[in-house]
Amino acid sequence: MQGLRIADLDHGHLAFDLSDLLALLDERVSQSDWLCLVAECIPADPDCLDLEEEYAASALTPGTEFLALARRTRQVIDGVFKGFFKSESEPWVTLQAVDSSYWEVFVRDPEDLAPFESRFRELARIEQSAA
Repeated sequence: MQGLRIADLDHGHLAFDLSDLLALLDERVSQSDWLCLVAECIPADPDCLDLEEEYAASALTPGTEFLALARRTRQVIDGVFKGFFKSESEPWVTLQAVDSSYWEVFVRDPEDLAPFESRFRELARIEQSAA
């Protein structure tokens, strides 16, 4: 899969997070099921201490529920999110937060990278390894 590493900063911190990336993927986010593997994240509400567990509550999370979780997340420190269209076994998109340093976005269709290239400045083209 073709991809981008995105590292736009604002005052030394990433200038975007999961919700910003999802907004660039349009209605396909809600039409997909999501595999969420979140090692660490910071909730928007400090009283919500089990957000990582909520992401992992099911094997595949419906898109509308995933969007709600993303809105409740202030920052993903480490996590991988894979979007699957119904009845497909390979993801059409993979989003990966890496140590609060950058995000990687991989897509099946290279044209899906265009909105990211328009929105962000600190970009590098990358390929997803076969691992």
